[in-house]
Amino acid sequence: MDAVLLDKSKIDEIHKAVSTGKLREVQHLIDRKKLAFCRDSLGASPMHKAVLFAQKPVIDHLLNTYPSVVHARDHRGRTPLHYAAVLTDSGEIYKMLVDHGADVKATDVFGNRPEYYMHAQGEMDIESLKEGTDSVKKPIKVIKHFHQNGNNHKENITRSAKPVCTRTQIREMITNGSLEHLEELVLQGHGDRLLGEPSTNPIVRDFIHMVPIYMVSHFPAKHCYKIL
Repeated sequence: MDAVLLDKSKIDEIHKAVSTGKLREVQHLIDRKKLAFCRDSLGASPMHKAVLFAQKPVIDHLLNTYPSVVHARDHRGRTPLHYAAVLTDSGEIYKMLVDHGADVKATDVFGNRPEYYMHAQGEMDIESLKEGTDSVKKPIKVIKHFHQNGNNHKENITRSAKPVCTRTQIREMITNGSLEHLEELVLQGHGDRLLGEPSTNPIVRDFIHMVPIYMVSHFPAKHCYKIL
């Protein structure tokens, strides 16, 4: 719980330093891993904010010092790569993140992968995110995936309610390093099923380590009591 209860003024200070590209301050303020995952009011991590404001030196520092932060999620399940997809930098930061292991198949709460927003930039308002606001322009029950099939068309899919996985299936996901499926489990509110599960994959271990923080921050107390 200590990571959740970080001093708000400290979090604000970190996010301000990141947004304005003050690398020395960022290096001083973020001196341990949990601070690299501290969230603003929209659930964005320092890496999200660095991408949002295109602060490349800060991005480079975070990637090299706390590499797992590239998989952080905001309150809509978006990774820093989702944010990078709507930048007007000719894809430089997007490529930078991918080169450091960002998951191009990661889906947000709408089921959209980062690449989708390259072709639907109007569905993520970057200026609103910079101002600390966010709006939804489509119902959550509808998912839009961008498919590479030669025609580059978008297809609407209705989300079907998936049954909660069995313990055996969950362990198979962990063993196979299936982050996309593990993320979906957490986004559906079943992150408590991952608690205590071991993994030899460092990225999966870091993901499981962050689950309690995400659950406490984004789901009602009826889910959190299983974690605390």
